[in-house]
Amino acid sequence: MTTTAATVTATMTATLTTRIVNACTKLNRECYRFTTMAAASTATATAMMANMRASKATATIATSTKA
Repeated sequence: MTTTAATVTATMTATLTTRIVNACTKLNRECYRFTTMAAASTATATAMMANMRASKATATIATSTKA
């Protein structure tokens, strides 16, 4: 069995293409995970800020009515 340059090139191209596709798939998965985490973190931070503002407003009202 003789291996021609065309066969070697085709095999290498197929292998390289598979590796590129796998790497891109993994990268897409990581990007999606990062985006999801960032969105969740932003939502959590926004909720925390709202709670802090509400707590501060309540404390201010309590202080002003006490005096």
